[in-house]
Amino acid sequence: MYDVDREGIDEVLKYSRQKLEAIQPWLHITEEELVQNELLILALERAAHLAIEAIVDVGNKLIDGFIMRDPGSYEDIIEILRDEQVIPEQDAILLKEFVAYRKILAHQYTKTNSIELHHLLKKVFATILQFEGHLRRYLSKELGI
Repeated sequence: MYDVDREGIDEVLKYSRQKLEAIQPWLHITEEELVQNELLILALERAAHLAIEAIVDVGNKLIDGFIMRDPGSYEDIIEILRDEQVIPEQDAILLKEFVAYRKILAHQYTKTNSIELHHLLKKVFATILQFEGHLRRYLSKELGI
């Protein structure tokens, strides 16, 4: 039997969704409005970083629970989820691009470009929200719950 931390997965997904829903209205502002609002920039950076961490954390929990191959990188987590048919190909492409931004948010934070991040969030936002549904369908299918 598989040892999948469903409670941990649910907790992370719920928390991440709440933070993403909080920033959703701000994804429609102009670049000019964005660059004039330092607090909003900080909120977008934090929400993006949380979403990335949630994706890789939940991905790792799934990979460990179902004894899938070990990932070699954050992007590899997404590739494994695609290969195991947890997420579709098109979502994997967008999620890999999003997860790759972690390096900037976590280590090169002085180089964060708020306009670039804003565009990236707008581009991948729906895919990030769909990630939860893909995981839940996979869990239901594999665990029969």
